[in-house]
Amino acid sequence: MSSPDCAYVDQSHGELRLSVLTGPLSMTQFHVLGKGLVELGSLTVQANIIGASHVVSVKHGGAELHEVFACLNVDGQPAFLRPSPEIVVPVTLDLPGFSYRFTRSILSAPEAGNPFQTVASIEKSLECLPPNQIGISFTFPTSGNEVSPKTIVCVSATRSQVIVSTHHAYPNEGVVVQTLSCIVPKEGTT
Repeated sequence: MSSPDCAYVDQSHGELRLSVLTGPLSMTQFHVLGKGLVELGSLTVQANIIGASHVVSVKHGGAELHEVFACLNVDGQPAFLRPSPEIVVPVTLDLPGFSYRFTRSILSAPEAGNPFQTVASIEKSLECLPPNQIGISFTFPTSGNEVSPKTIVCVSATRSQVIVSTHHAYPNEGVVVQTLSCIVPKEGTT
């Protein structure tokens, strides 16, 4: 998916920061470009591609967790906030209602082969997903690069865990930032 109303913004993967928040989060502060939803009983997962990267929100009972990995500051009081270059992985957090684990890797050519071909293959696999999975992608406008910037967010949810896998392609820098998160709702969360 791409949008004509999304202007080209030259961003760097070094500007990404991880914010993890609990409690309500207003989505009005973000420019949402694509979204998907999974509901499994008391578990709700919403994945959003935003103009600066992605937001994944998980609600279980009365608890909420929001992962924002983006080139922007988030309104609210994050339980965890780190610029991407300062993130020591894995990040493991014990939060109200959830256990959370995050890893990040940076794939660059030629060490990782062609990471942009990997991103294209992942995007193709989004075409037929089961109902407990979300697969969304967004191709950002380009300034003339051969390969367009792209964000892909994949979510697989069961009642006992949510796995979030993302790929953020920065062709202007020759890198793809890949993240993997595991969010486990705690029993008895109401």
